[in-house]
Amino acid sequence: MSSPTKTPTLAETFRAQSPRLVARPVPLVSTLITIAALLLFAVLVVQAFWRQGVGIWSVGIAYILYDTALLGFTAWQIWPLRHALPPLAPPASRPPITTCNRSACAPIAPSNTALQWPHGSVSKPGIEEM
Repeated sequence: MSSPTKTPTLAETFRAQSPRLVARPVPLVSTLITIAALLLFAVLVVQAFWRQGVGIWSVGIAYILYDTALLGFTAWQIWPLRHALPPLAPPASRPPITTCNRSACAPIAPSNTALQWPHGSVSKPGIEEM
């Protein structure tokens, strides 16, 4: 007989999946591309100060090429998202959405109703103060 597996709580799943709490590692190729782009930009900017003519335009041309490559890369990465999401289940198979019965919740509610209702400490009909 196998022991039942523990289902992780929402907080545990959030801690494990949140990129803010658990940073994903940066691939080496991403770091190399970033360094190469920054070095190329620096070389072209320095060249613009030392040369005249076409060399001055090289920074702008390199930026346009880089921006075009970035747009192409982004398009390549999001290409699989072009398909529509599958439709939702028919309404009959979805669970019903229920509303909260406030009178049933009253026994567990805090006694300070000023924090619960917009009318201060005025009680709503059918809800007894604790």
